[in-house]
Amino acid sequence: MAQSYRFDNLADRLTLHQASPLPPPPLDAFRLRVFCGDFRAAGRWIWRALERSPAAFCLHCDNDDPLAYSSERSPCFPSLILHRHGGAYTCRLRTVSLSGMNLSSDFGDEVIAECPVLEELHLEDCWYEFCRLASLSLKKLFMNRCGPEYLTGTLVLAIPRVVSLHIDGRPPPITSEGEMPSLVSASLTNTAGDLGVLCSLRDARSLDLSGFSAKSLLLDVPVFRNMRNLVLNACELGAECQVLRRFLRDAPSVEKLTIHNCTFRSKKRKRTSSYHEHLPIAYPCKNLRSIELEFDEGLAVAELANALADISKEVVQTIESSVKEGKRRVKISYQ
Repeated sequence: MAQSYRFDNLADRLTLHQASPLPPPPLDAFRLRVFCGDFRAAGRWIWRALERSPAAFCLHCDNDDPLAYSSERSPCFPSLILHRHGGAYTCRLRTVSLSGMNLSSDFGDEVIAECPVLEELHLEDCWYEFCRLASLSLKKLFMNRCGPEYLTGTLVLAIPRVVSLHIDGRPPPITSEGEMPSLVSASLTNTAGDLGVLCSLRDARSLDLSGFSAKSLLLDVPVFRNMRNLVLNACELGAECQVLRRFLRDAPSVEKLTIHNCTFRSKKRKRTSSYHEHLPIAYPCKNLRSIELEFDEGLAVAELANALADISKEVVQTIESSVKEGKRRVKISYQ
């Protein structure tokens, strides 16, 4: 108890200028890292820091037992609303980084209500209860190894000015309330294979997709006119590489294509019906400069080769082909 008291008093001495009659100046940044068991003792530090209206707020809570990752072991992040003056304390927040926290259902609403100039939100190893995340100022959203505690529905994003979007881990299905016209890069991972936000990513210059099913990637695929870099990692490419063919058709400006550890299958054809070979489609990828492939050594890749052969390029040169740890790596350059 005495140690906790001294710890709280230290927070007061560091965050308040008691000798000066003037109010303390705002903080440029506040960063605190504590263990889960000590989180309550750090409460005064958090409140004192927010009262100093920081521009950046970073709170990292370490879980001493990573194998027991659950909301019961993750402390609840205190509400951003500090009675009726909450907005005054968070009006300067441009960066918020939280790790190892349990975020309440009100957190998504408070982001837009209490943080009018927030530009970067970084969430890592967090449980959350909110089903909607909205901000008119947010430019960077990073969610890594975060998951819903009780929700099984859709996580709705309302972030029209986002420039960088990264969501990895255990997310539910994701959708967007509108377009993201300023989006430069997007990286999404979903082992469940459910994606409802793809149409809102049509303006992205770089797109990295991991773990998606062919069904989700073939659903309402938009035309990516600005895309320069496309990465498909551990995705299903479908029968006769339909997913890859769709992206080659709808991303005419792509410059670099990366395909790692994806699965594909041949289309089953009935012997009783006549089959007419379709003429190759010359995909208009005029800006394509390189393709990087990685797959299990010995895997039959005829379907993948057929899809890539339909790319309309005059000069093709394989510059690298190697095997490492059972993986075949091939890099193709175009002139």
